[in-house]
Amino acid sequence: CLYLAGTFLTIGYDTIYAFQDIEDDIKIGVKSFAIKVKSNPRLNIFFIYLISFLFFSIAFLINNPSNLISYLCLVLIFLHLVFQVLKLNINDNVSLQKIFISNTVLGGIVFICLVLKNNFYL
Repeated sequence: CLYLAGTFLTIGYDTIYAFQDIEDDIKIGVKSFAIKVKSNPRLNIFFIYLISFLFFSIAFLINNPSNLISYLCLVLIFLHLVFQVLKLNINDNVSLQKIFISNTVLGGIVFICLVLKNNFYL
């Protein structure tokens, strides 16, 4: 489940990154996912991130559904993903770059959460 969560997360943030070059991709004929979803990018990224979040939820809660740390971690992950969707503006390359880079923070959150949930049982 954690692998699938990461896969959908990667599809989402890679699509956000691809919006920066969408005009060039259209000119040279690249068939990117960003081109396919450009008519409603926020909704499409939301659904991709929702699938990722559902897999994160399963991964964090499957062995110990009463672990408070897991719930706190999922809230942080959820808020970060929602923030990205709300800030998404495919016409602002600077904003797109910031959203893309913010996924390093999300990776750190997931890593710390995995360490904490597996070492502390609250």
